[in-house]
Amino acid sequence: PRGVGKSAIVHEAVARLVEADPAVHPARLQKVWSLDPSRVIAGMRVVGMWQNRLESILAFAGTRLHKRYKIDRPDALFVENIVALMRVGRSSQSKLTLADLLKSWLERREIGFVVEATPEQWKLAQELDRPFCDLFQVLRVAEPDREDLEGNSPGPAHPAGCQDQRPAGHHGKQRAGRLEPGLHE
Repeated sequence: PRGVGKSAIVHEAVARLVEADPAVHPARLQKVWSLDPSRVIAGMRVVGMWQNRLESILAFAGTRLHKRYKIDRPDALFVENIVALMRVGRSSQSKLTLADLLKSWLERREIGFVVEATPEQWKLAQELDRPFCDLFQVLRVAEPDREDLEGNSPGPAHPAGCQDQRPAGHHGKQRAGRLEPGLHE
């Protein structure tokens, strides 16, 4: 639901991961970059331009640490609107969307990716492109109860109402969408 702290949980997790190893120089840490689907296509007039822009963003996030420091971990992207990923990019000349280009990167696990969605947005996203949604591990955040709102919750280390929604038989396999250590830019 709206207002339950989905963004706060993501931001807190990223902050804790950065604080986990203060001896490491910040430039060598994985980062979590915020990606706005509508800004990826902003100003693009020719078919293929936004695809090149998105590929450049993905390549940068996927290889930044390796190119500079020989660290084999990709950065991650954070998107607040999964439905926009599945709609942005379509035109009268092409049915290709940002989600279509992201699929191969997520399937190969070349980049970390985190999305935020309400239950309604997630249901719509599954209706639009179930195989894309299946690439993610889902963490549901329930609406806080009165105790949580009054400050008696277990705290950010154990957010109230969070449920791990990994499929039965999940054996700790890393999946696309896993939050990687980093700094929200």
